[in-house]
Formats: sequence, structure tokens, C-alpha cells
Amino acid sequence: MQPSAQHTLIFQHLPDQVHPTWQAASAFVQQHIPGAGRSLIFKIKVIVTELLTNSIKHSGHGPTKLSLAINEGRLIIQKMDAGAAFSASVEEDIKWEWPLTTIPHHPIKLYADMLTGLFVTVTSPHSLHFYSEDYEIGADTATGISEHYGLMMICRACDNFTYHFDAVTRHNIFTAIINL
Repeated sequence: MQPSAQHTLIFQHLPDQVHPTWQAASAFVQQHIPGAGRSLIFKIKVIVTELLTNSIKHSGHGPTKLSLAINEGRLIIQKMDAGAAFSASVEEDIKWEWPLTTIPHHPIKLYADMLTGLFVTVTSPHSLHFYSEDYEIGADTATGISEHYGLMMICRACDNFTYHFDAVTRHNIFTAIINL
């Protein structure tokens, strides 16, 4: 099914482009979603800012494509770049070579602080699904993997957050979905 509205922005990995790019994304949403409230606009700001920050930090060459689509009651925000494939320092021995040849069948902890944890499950040799958990104060929450705090912020701001590595184009594709 065709999206009811879609928009693509090109980002050149310059820090001073982050603010105008999220403003353009926000303007698109406000134009196509009547009554888009402050909560939705804040989520868009968090998601777009963190995705673009991820591009600045990890995309070595070529522009980043940021796509927005409104489809069947969902806002889909997708970032695609040709930077290094997703990798993480985790407590267990996982080789982040894409496509993955060994697929763990359990959640992998990427980040944890006293209140929340960010986890990933491998859904295919090319794809990951991110999710977060809340901890009760005082729970045993190992820290030390702060690199992925931005991914946790995206995960907390949307309803579904995934990563896909396209082995043919060597593109990284992060997708955040907000149910409207």
C-alpha cells in the first residue's frame, strides 16, 4: 500500500545541519498529521536528532538519506547510510560481521543504567530489533556501555525500532515507527 504522504531529506553529516533537518521533518509531520501534538513533535526531535548524530559519528562517506512516511496510522522514520555496519561491545563474544553467521537466540544487552536497559534481538542474519526495559530502583544494572545511549533514546521515543544491513548495497538502515 502506498503511504498517504512521504518525504525524503538528505543529510551531509554536518553538525549544523541537525537542527534544520529535524525542523524539516517536524514541518512535514505537522503538515500531514492534523493536530500533531507536542508529544509527537518531541518524539520526532529525539529520533531524528539521534539518528543524525549516529550518522555523524559512524558514517564515513556519502550522504545520509532520512525518509519519513505516514502509512496506515503510523509514522515511519528511516535513516539509510553507507557507513560502517552496526557493531557493539558487549559482555559476550559476538562477531558483528554482516551478514551474521552465528545468531544468538537470546536478547543481547547493549546498554544499562540504574533505570533502563537497551537490548537487541537478532531477527535474521541481516536484521536486529531493539527494545528497552525499565528497572526498579535498586535493581542490579551493570553499566559501562554508554556508547548506545542514543539508540536507547530512539527506542524509548518510538513503538518499534529496527536495524537492517543491506548486504548488496552495504547500507545500514535504521527504522523507527511511531503508532499514531
